[in-house]
Amino acid sequence: MKTSISKEAKIIILVFLAALSIRLVYLHSLSASPLFSSPAMDAAVHDTWAFALVNSPEDISNAPYFRAPLYPYFLSLFYRVANRSFSTYLMMRLAQFLLGSISCLLIYILARRLYGVRAGLLAAGIAILYWPFIYFEGELLIPALLISLTLIGFLFLHEAITARCRVAFFLSGLCFGLAAITRPNILLFFPILAAWIILDPTVKDRSQWNRLLKNTAIFLCGIIICILPITLRNYVVGKDLVLISSQAGVNFYIGNNEYSDGKTAIVPGTRATWWGGYLDCVRIAETEIGRSLRPSEVSRYWFRRALRFITQNPGLVLRQYFKKTQYFFNNIEISNNQNIYFFRNYTGVINFPLFIGFTLLAPFGLAGIIFLRRDRYWWLMSSFILTYFISIILFFVAGRYRLAIIPFLIIFAAAFIIELSGYIARKELKPVPLRIGTVVFLFIVLRIISLPFPLADIDGVSDGHYSLANAYMRLGKSDRAYPLYKRTVQLKEPYRSRSYVSLGMIELESGDTENATRNLAEAVKLNPMLCGEVMQTLAGDGRGDLLESVFDVQAMSPSEKIQYYMKLGDLSLKKGDYAGAERYYEKVITTDKSVNAAFVNLGNLYSLKQDGQKKAMEIYLHGLTYHPKNLILNYNLADVYLQLNHKEKALEIIRTRLLSQEPDNPAFLSLLHRARAP
Repeated sequence: MKTSISKEAKIIILVFLAALSIRLVYLHSLSASPLFSSPAMDAAVHDTWAFALVNSPEDISNAPYFRAPLYPYFLSLFYRVANRSFSTYLMMRLAQFLLGSISCLLIYILARRLYGVRAGLLAAGIAILYWPFIYFEGELLIPALLISLTLIGFLFLHEAITARCRVAFFLSGLCFGLAAITRPNILLFFPILAAWIILDPTVKDRSQWNRLLKNTAIFLCGIIICILPITLRNYVVGKDLVLISSQAGVNFYIGNNEYSDGKTAIVPGTRATWWGGYLDCVRIAETEIGRSLRPSEVSRYWFRRALRFITQNPGLVLRQYFKKTQYFFNNIEISNNQNIYFFRNYTGVINFPLFIGFTLLAPFGLAGIIFLRRDRYWWLMSSFILTYFISIILFFVAGRYRLAIIPFLIIFAAAFIIELSGYIARKELKPVPLRIGTVVFLFIVLRIISLPFPLADIDGVSDGHYSLANAYMRLGKSDRAYPLYKRTVQLKEPYRSRSYVSLGMIELESGDTENATRNLAEAVKLNPMLCGEVMQTLAGDGRGDLLESVFDVQAMSPSEKIQYYMKLGDLSLKKGDYAGAERYYEKVITTDKSVNAAFVNLGNLYSLKQDGQKKAMEIYLHGLTYHPKNLILNYNLADVYLQLNHKEKALEIIRTRLLSQEPDNPAFLSLLHRARAP
């Protein structure tokens, strides 16, 4: 007996296969990129976190989560069945493309339920061809998981309302709870969700309010079941009350300070690297407060700084929020981790005109919000778009952050186009001009607000070569990286100077000392902030002999000179060139008396010499005139006094300066024992 497949089932299968087929073609193209198995920035953080969850969980188990944890746990599933390799990264992205294909299917189902089969099919077609979906599903980033969870939550909620199914209320809450521990800013939408359930306009009889309250409670239970374990875990491991993650305060300050441009995810005055920036934020907060801080306290510190800025600069804040609104609704996908447009074109798949972007979608989606009937589900989806928009511009904007609202803009756009085509088909032309005019108006407005942000200014398309070069370096393929760095020395800062550093390092490795020193010198000339990094790299590679060839001492600032001479002194000491080390430490002391390490090292050098104790004593005493409480200088001076048989002087220092500060220090107690010995 043959069983026929229903028309609806055929549509579902076709939608899923169409979405997956395009994504598999993109996956094949994407796999050629060195970034495929060498992720950078946020993707690298997620990957490292996921790997640690399986291979070294103790490294991440002693503090509350800084970022929402669900996505790294999702990635860790792949490391439970395989080690880090090309095939593992392939499986990760395949899973995300499957989630993306399922999301296209969910968009079809939701649009069909709300606006009919034709709207569902059109919505599915738009979702399948919406290129930012495909692009971000190919990155080790949150959107693929977040979008699928949000859509499933909406569908369960629709099922709960239409079928009055309490299990569906719970499952919907569960999905939204999982979405919250994927990206916590969705929490802003939850009060509206709860109110939407309890304020059911179809219920007129007050006797049914008890049922609505129960439905709301069941829905909230689903959310709480997801979030509460994270909160408890954060408290148990860190003795700190952190709901999901502790990064909100830092992110709030990033988007609300006098230097904020609304899209750059860096706290002013901190390092541009991911972990470097995080550690600097903790250090700044702890330095100002004057003690060690728990993660929630660090977050509150940055919240307070941002709120102080907001209250003191209302005019500037309004201009910043207007700019962030422009960023959110403009036609350009703002890059945050890597150059979106460069890598879209690099794959050669999703840059064809067939694919749809925000430019085409937004005018129709926004027109749908304006003209579609305002039923209960219109209010729910519109509220989600509004609250999610607010939750983003409170912080800072990037292309991937607005992806969560795109499924609902697609549904509104599809329903609007189907309704408009219906008017035209039925020759009901009266509503048509206003609707078409609105779409044209919105298209022009979005184009106008995008004009201040041309692609070259926002994304600097050529800097994609720099990202590729770095990826090749991480993979140990310096021969592939070298020509790319040669191209990127034409870019603006900081890429230009860092490209010179990378070129110099590759040339050093190949033995081309002449070009290496030339490129490194150019790097520190362009960007003096790289002096310390270049010094450290040369020292670590045992090439301290090149320092004087690379650096122009006369052009250095006083602080850079100190760092330079200290590094040369340390290198000379390591090589056994004590005379050279003395010479450089003397220059440090002559230039800046605040560097106590120079006094320590110089005194130690003299104390090693035969009959050098008196000179060492003089240097320690000299240093103590500027750093009287420095324990190392006091310890070394007491030790020299003992060598010179000045026991009373040594005992005085040990008792009054050392043990008074650290009475249980074993080294100090041992020195005391020596001083008391006959």
